[in-house]
Amino acid sequence: MDRKTGETFQIAESSSSFPTVFDPVLNGDNVAWTEKGASFGQVKLYHLSTRQTKTIGRTVSQGLYNEFVSLRDDKVVWTDSENGKGYYYIYDIPTGTTNRYQAPAPFPAHAVYDNGLIYALHFRDLRYLDDQKFGYFDVKRKSFCVSC
Repeated sequence: MDRKTGETFQIAESSSSFPTVFDPVLNGDNVAWTEKGASFGQVKLYHLSTRQTKTIGRTVSQGLYNEFVSLRDDKVVWTDSENGKGYYYIYDIPTGTTNRYQAPAPFPAHAVYDNGLIYALHFRDLRYLDDQKFGYFDVKRKSFCVSC
């Protein structure tokens, strides 16, 4: 909804048979979310002022653990798993660049970016969701910490 005019409009649509648009998050003039695709998931960014949507990334694995995005400090953060390894992705909105960092476990989930740190859950195996570690990844130092 445009807060100045009260106009509402739709920026994405989910399939009626099963959800395809997940966890939209609003920050400032941007909305980010993930969408399921036939082969790969997509990470989307919508700019409210221009009403333009662009695909800023993709997910190789499509599961509930990595359908969440974080949008803060002009950065969109999401996670993915590929070839037995987990990754964090940071898309910088002003520059349009994406950086990838390896996570300490194959299935990083629910990542949130704040002040140069990525906080996330880390699963070794998706069959045992109680076997997890919570910690943060320091982007500047490129190091992971569980109990610091």
